Parts: sequence; structure tokens; C-alpha cells
Amino acid sequence: MWVACAVLGTVALAGERDASVAASGETEVVVEEKRQEGSASSRTLDRAAIEAMPARSADDLLRAMPGLHQSAHGGHGKAYQYFLRGFDAVHGADLAVDLDGVPVNEVSNVHAHGYLDLHFVPPVLVRQVELRPGSASAEAGDFGVAGSASFHLGLDQPGGLVAVGGGTDRSGEATLAWRPASSKPGTFVVADVDLGEGIGMARSWRQVRGGAGVEGPLGEAWARAWVLAYDGVFESPGAIREDDVVEGVLDFYDAYPGSGGGHSTRVLSAVQLTGGTSERAWQATGWAGWRALSLRQNFTGWYSDEVHGDGSRQAYQAWTTGLSGRRLWSLSDRSSLSLGSVLRLDLLTQEDLAIEPDGAVWAERAALSASQGSGAAWASSTLSPLSWLVLEPAVRGEVFIVDVDGGALAWAPVLAPKLRTRLLLSDLVTGFFAYGRGYRSPDARGVGDGGRGSGAAGRRRQRGSGHGGGACPVAVLAGGRLRHLRL
Repeated sequence: MWVACAVLGTVALAGERDASVAASGETEVVVEEKRQEGSASSRTLDRAAIEAMPARSADDLLRAMPGLHQSAHGGHGKAYQYFLRGFDAVHGADLAVDLDGVPVNEVSNVHAHGYLDLHFVPPVLVRQVELRPGSASAEAGDFGVAGSASFHLGLDQPGGLVAVGGGTDRSGEATLAWRPASSKPGTFVVADVDLGEGIGMARSWRQVRGGAGVEGPLGEAWARAWVLAYDGVFESPGAIREDDVVEGVLDFYDAYPGSGGGHSTRVLSAVQLTGGTSERAWQATGWAGWRALSLRQNFTGWYSDEVHGDGSRQAYQAWTTGLSGRRLWSLSDRSSLSLGSVLRLDLLTQEDLAIEPDGAVWAERAALSASQGSGAAWASSTLSPLSWLVLEPAVRGEVFIVDVDGGALAWAPVLAPKLRTRLLLSDLVTGFFAYGRGYRSPDARGVGDGGRGSGAAGRRRQRGSGHGGGACPVAVLAGGRLRHLRL
């Protein structure tokens, strides 16, 4: 991969920025909560660390989470499959991800419940990533069984950016980004294109991304708003017969016509207000978005059906909206209290069709429309009764409601206790213990005729220690298990 960049504009010094704010008469109120590492394996990446990673997409940044492995199949544009510390998180069923507090996982996606596709996020926009293995965080809700991650958006540097690149896989990419000189990181305009042919037949892709945001004071609060839009088309080679390769009919990297691929589109927007003081802070976030995904695939040829073949075509569309809020009280130098709540609603349709090699439909496997809602509340406290001991007890409760095809309602409640402990053993060594119950909402395709629905929950324990001295930090970890329950 080769990349060429041109950066236009200048970076204002802190003193110059403060002077411009004072001259304009504006009062900036920014309330930030300092997040402490909750375990020996938690990790936060700033923009410098992100740029140092060989990441081609926002999905690739998750590779920095200790114990996480990504597997790509189905073409450059389909969501990765995730494996985290022994958990097969499929396409995101046990790994919760948010963008500035906006959930990204897709409920009841036809391909996989919790489908996690970050291709719509321009990599240049990611300012910071928080990676949290385990489920001990109070904010780790739906799908946060094996771990969770938070992406924070914005452009670190003011001015313009033009970047072009290409690779030996017959690919090319171009990025345009701009942030006004006197603005905050949340004010930006970004557009990028990523396309390529890949190595072999039926491996091409085309992705177009764009985004815009604004950040600034709004009365006594600080406001942020952003919108991201994405459209991607990709091919997938699928499977070929071994005897066709042996007899020379096809090369190993060839594919049958119409072997597979997909079309992915997503639009997501959010508005966030923050206010208060360092002792009493509040934050409110609202979001809305639209999603469309279609997939055509055949990974097993004629293994299951020797007559029609194993091909399928899946389609998914969804509207999503939600609100979240949180309050933070600093009770003393050694204690604080946080409360939060989340409401979410998804209106979705999906279908799963069995198709012939020429694309003709010969059977309908599933087709439904559903409304899926949830409401959650959580409480978390930080206590330091001793100078070397920090306790973070928390509890989270959530109720899921699913209505499939206008039938009877199904509901699933869950209560998740959590605890994080830090032992400050010395200036160089910190001990950690974390316990948390993670959970996953019901999939609309698994809901019956109403009543209590089924989901999954797991408890996870983690012990470890971190060594922060020198140039080679060390973390030692042990423990952890998953238990599935009927809710």
C-alpha cells in the first residue's frame, strides 16, 4: 500500500485559540469525565496511535483489543467475523460498539443478530477508540458480552487534508477532509472513496463515504451534531468445485459467474448536548438512521442441496432512533455517582431466499417485519475508601420488547450487576479485578407467539495486573466464562 498526503492549513497554538475565543465573547463549557482503565487489558487509542496502526478501515482498529481476532469472508464490504478470548462473537453478537454514545450494532439483522459493520465510518474521522474486553462497564449493554468499544469522532487538526493511495491488490483510495481554522474537532466535512479489484476473480469493491459535523456553544450547553452516509458494492468469489480446479476448468482464484456479493447502505446522524460543571455534569444524545443491506452468497457449493445448490439471497432494511442521557455527580475527592438511561426503537424488515446459481428464487426461508424496542437504566459509583483501593460497583437493567408481523408482543427483562476493582500496589504496578454480567437481546426470528422472549446472558470474571513502568508495559490475565440463560 502506498499513500501520498497533502495537509493544507495551520495548527493554532493553545494561546492563540484562547485569545480568539475571548475576542469573540463566547464562553466555552466542556465537561469531560475522566475514564480510568477498568481492567489490565482495557486500552485507549489516541489519534497518534491510530495513525501508527496499519488500519485500512475503522473495523481494523478493533484489532488493537487484546485477545480479539477478525476474520473476513464474503467480500470487502461485508462485516467482519469476531473472535474475542474464546467467544465466537459471529458478526458482532457479543461485541458492542458505539459512535460517541450511538449504538452501531444492528438488531435482528437477517445475516446475523448484532451485525457490526463499521465500513460507513471514515477512518480519518476517528479521534479516539476505547477498547474494553469483558462486560464490567455499566455502559456495556446489549451485545456487550465479550467486550465493548467506543469510537469518538472528529478531526484533530484544523485546515484541509487531501490523501490518495493505492495497493498491490489493484486498489485505490482518496480522502478529502476539512476543518475550519477556528473551529473545534467536531466541526468537519469529510468525503472518501475506496475501490479495487482484489486478487483473483469476483473480488472487486466500491465504497463511498461522507460526513459532516458541527460543534459549538448552544446557550449554557455545549452542542455537537454529525451525520455520516455510506454506500458500498462488493463481490464475493464463493466456492468452486475441486474437480474443476484439478481438470483445469478454473484456476484456484477464479469464480463462477454471479458467485456472490452485496450492496450496503447506511445513514446515521446524532445530536449531543453537554452541560454542567466538573462537579455536576449532564449529557443527552439523540440519534436516527436508516440501513439497507443485501447479500448474495454460496460458501458450500452443492453440499446441502445437490439439485439447486446452496446459494441464498438476504435483504434487510431498518429505521432506528433513540435517546440516551447521563448525569455525573462528584460527591467528594474519593467518590462519584453516575446515572444513565437509554431508549431505542428499530423498525425492520428482512427476507432470506434460497436461489439457483442463475439467481432464480426456488424457496423462501424467512420473511418478516418487526418492531423492536428497549429501555435501559444504569447506575455506577466510584469509591476510594483507601488510598490504594478503588471500587466501581454498578448495576444495569434493561427490558426488550419485540413485535413480529403485528402479532403478540414478546418481552425479555435482564438485570446485570457489575464490579470493577483497582489495587494501586505501587507507582508502577496496578492490580485489577472485574466482574460483569453481559447480555444479548432477543432476535426477532426467534420470537414465538408472544409472552416472554429468549435472549442470552453471560457472566465474566477477570483478574490481572498491569505494569506501567518503562517502555514495555505488561499485563497478566486469568479467568472468564460464559453461561447462556433463557430470559
